[in-house]
Amino acid sequence: MVAPAHVSSMTITTPRTLTNVWVDLECTGLDHELDAILEIGAIGTDENLDELFEFTSTIRAPRAAINRMRANPYVRPMHLANGLFDEVTDPASSAQLPDVLDVEAALIEEVMAHQLRKDHTVILSGSGVSHYDIRFLKQHMPALSTLFSDREFCDTGQERRAYLRDTGTDLAFVNDLKPHRALDDVRLHLEEGRIQRAARQRIVALSAELVSA
Repeated sequence: MVAPAHVSSMTITTPRTLTNVWVDLECTGLDHELDAILEIGAIGTDENLDELFEFTSTIRAPRAAINRMRANPYVRPMHLANGLFDEVTDPASSAQLPDVLDVEAALIEEVMAHQLRKDHTVILSGSGVSHYDIRFLKQHMPALSTLFSDREFCDTGQERRAYLRDTGTDLAFVNDLKPHRALDDVRLHLEEGRIQRAARQRIVALSAELVSA
């Protein structure tokens, strides 16, 4: 087993419940059955969106999936630009990468090391997780996917698009900053989640003021 590239847990004096796991996947394409996960980034947070751990790993992908990426006119240049293409296609470096099941096991171990909610699930969080990432997780990391609530998602992408429809502007501009590397992107999605949460809290406070006026 080859260890994931980076795992870090925050120093916490008082145990806090792990409620959300923010995930970003970089894949060879959009088809969860034919494409593969190249890189995963994850951040665990409590209900206040304070960080409990960070996790990331690049993943060794099957040759057929790599060939699909080579032929993809969008994914190939994107990952050439950010360096991921070379990491997963160079024979010397790719041979040292862990496979997807080893990475899945390591992330499960990290999640289970924390105090969980009463139903022993966590909320899958991030941008597009409710329709994109969850499909890849169920296909390629099925054991990990069982830890996520099947009734709750925190999808910042859905909330972003709803806000844009209603107001004509973005609440946060994280998509302009994304390098399409998993840990960098998931950090941006978490920051977007914090901005969206603060906006909801302001609405609640304003409503309370109006009711009491």
